[in-house]
Amino acid sequence: MTQILVISPVPTHPHDSGNKIRVYNMLRTFKERGSAIHFLYAGFTEGANCAAMEAEWDQVFYVEQTKTSFLKKMAIRVKNFFGLSTTQLDRIIWKLNLSFIARLFKPFRIDDWYDASMEERVLSLQEKHAYDVVLVEYVFLSKVFELFDEN
Repeated sequence: MTQILVISPVPTHPHDSGNKIRVYNMLRTFKERGSAIHFLYAGFTEGANCAAMEAEWDQVFYVEQTKTSFLKKMAIRVKNFFGLSTTQLDRIIWKLNLSFIARLFKPFRIDDWYDASMEERVLSLQEKHAYDVVLVEYVFLSKVFELFDEN
């Protein structure tokens, strides 16, 4: 059985946005073909259905992010001020296409959202399980591949 470690800042549950559905469907396909899915959720647990993820995947681990971007902080303030759910805020951001805000500041570099606080957990999991495959969701976490050899 192939053991796959999936590292994602996006939860697979609830299925309330396209990116979550895409990640879920991909992992579900791997599982249906006989792979064991170990899901390391490297995100914010607010809004994530942790119980459903734990029921779906072979193992689920959590690393709470400690590095919050300026835009994330602003989104949280707006959400709290207006009493919005995370899903409602996501919909508003998509409708308004707030990418112009990012242009007001220096562009993000590829590793700006990477949080090194997860490295100890990732190394511990690899040592314990010796994964056959490591899948990292989103290029902004790709720096984690430096923890693994070329195999």
